[in-house]
Amino acid sequence: MIRKNYLLMFTLTLLVFAGQASAQQLSLKHIPGDGRTEGVVLGQGTEIVVEVFQTGLTQSVNAIQITFDFDLSLVTLAAPAGWLQTGADTVTLLSVTAAPVPVSARFSFMTNVDVTGREFSISLKSITLDVVEITPSAVVSFNSVLPPLHLDTEIESPAQNNNALTLPKKRLGDTIVFQLFVPDAAGQDIRAFEFELALQGKRLSNYISSNVSGSWLTSVESSGNLSLSLSSVPHSVPSSGYLGQVDLEVTGALTEADTLMVTRASVAGASGTQPLDVSSAELSFGFLCPGDFDKNGMVNIPDFLLFVKVFGTSSGDATFNALMDMDGNGA
Repeated sequence: MIRKNYLLMFTLTLLVFAGQASAQQLSLKHIPGDGRTEGVVLGQGTEIVVEVFQTGLTQSVNAIQITFDFDLSLVTLAAPAGWLQTGADTVTLLSVTAAPVPVSARFSFMTNVDVTGREFSISLKSITLDVVEITPSAVVSFNSVLPPLHLDTEIESPAQNNNALTLPKKRLGDTIVFQLFVPDAAGQDIRAFEFELALQGKRLSNYISSNVSGSWLTSVESSGNLSLSLSSVPHSVPSSGYLGQVDLEVTGALTEADTLMVTRASVAGASGTQPLDVSSAELSFGFLCPGDFDKNGMVNIPDFLLFVKVFGTSSGDATFNALMDMDGNGA
């Protein structure tokens, strides 16, 4: 009788565990190094850090075995501290006493050959929790052609991408204002957008405040970089690809020697999260001649023609351009 009761309890526990496992959600995310772009890997001997996230599983287990699916000729898996390397594509975590399944864990891969410009992927093939095997569908792809993120300092309403990437030098108390565009996302429904800002060669948090106006959620990374995210109900991106505007408060002087850069960015929609190409998402600071509306370092006829096109407009007009409001009176 005791044995039957034990077997019944074990079977019920297994069924509950299997039910939790089937309700579990698993995802993979590439964690790029400083100054690197998410989803982009270059060279040979380059470390790739991939993080596994799980939600929905609260069961405690004695063993976790993860098998990845990837091209063994391109990359090599290395077991993290505390894990056993139980195969070229498999790592195992053992515990004497049952412990909760971690919410996330990071795993390192090393490129065996030069993968610059070469498309490849790493996916989860299977995860075994004690005796229950899960077959997930999580995958992270590398070196795919990514939609580009554009910045624009020429603020307009409605927003249009002018690809203006230069700002005047900044001092304490000034503001930095720019708009963000992803033209390839036009017409798509997105649910979230996030990106990380860095100041090349400097700790950004010493020069720019984390207090950002609007609905942005912000956090300061250990590196001093600023992460911003915007979540909302699904909305359709306009034809311009406009995603939002950022107003930053300057807490330290910024000169022509400084570059404000986006180090990573992604948009999330119904089909998942899409990393963005941020290679051109940089702002520089320098001297701007009054009247140099096309920012080519000269004031000439093209600048005059640009000014004539908006002459007589005021704040709130569709064609109003604040860059040409030289005395700042709104007209």
